[in-house]
Amino acid sequence: MNTIKILFFLLMILLYDLVSAQGFQMEQPPDDKGRVDLVFMHPFFDNVEDLSFLSGVYRLDISFPVSSKLNLVLGFPFSTWSYGDRNTEQGFGNLFAGIQTRSADTTGLIPSGTFGIHIPTASEDEWVSNFTAAYTDYQHFHRYFADWLTIIANGNWYKRDATNSFFGLEFGARFWVPTGSTNSDSDIEVVLNYGANGGVEFDPLMLTLEVVGQFLLSSESEETSDKFTHTLSFGLDWNRGNFNPALFYSLYLKEDLSDLVTGVLGIRLSYHTE
Repeated sequence: MNTIKILFFLLMILLYDLVSAQGFQMEQPPDDKGRVDLVFMHPFFDNVEDLSFLSGVYRLDISFPVSSKLNLVLGFPFSTWSYGDRNTEQGFGNLFAGIQTRSADTTGLIPSGTFGIHIPTASEDEWVSNFTAAYTDYQHFHRYFADWLTIIANGNWYKRDATNSFFGLEFGARFWVPTGSTNSDSDIEVVLNYGANGGVEFDPLMLTLEVVGQFLLSSESEETSDKFTHTLSFGLDWNRGNFNPALFYSLYLKEDLSDLVTGVLGIRLSYHTE
């Protein structure tokens, strides 16, 4: 936990007076126009050498205004895996539908809330695909587990100034509701998520550092530290025009995860409508 405290402290001090935060693992700030994001994440497993480069998680996120204060948000997670000459396995994760609030205030820390559900559309039969996808996108592994409906309540606060830097905070909760016969004896699980990000813009590039975490509130682990997981991400965005590609890399800060996944390479293609 000392590493996390140091990283949060650096973000607070270096980026305090810090344009709109662009997250990699955190929720994107609301846009007053339509936005489409296509995200690809490829894991590097410590003990797997023949995983094809195009194997990984693919996610299509769509956001567009439905009123002066609300955006409709849709998410379509998909993953595909090919190991050498072995058969490919692929499948959709749990589709997301929700709303995101948009504040008229443009001063100070601007609040935003995202509320919605991940519908249990992941297939039980594609368990290899679901399992591998969950370890690739561990901050959001609820997107890939079969027979779970997840309720999302997420809050974001972000700084938008005329300066060349930005800062954002996130805190929320996820409620896993068991569905289907395989989870008939399971209880509702609660996960708390949180994060901070910030960076500096060197027109037309934006350099971002981000730390996100989650706390398994309903976990029965005896050690409190076992309930925490954290991810450090850093990368570059192209911040000019309507089309904004980004390249980022994520590292798990928990030894049990980093021993399995040494890193995750991410590519995001974002398009904002006029």
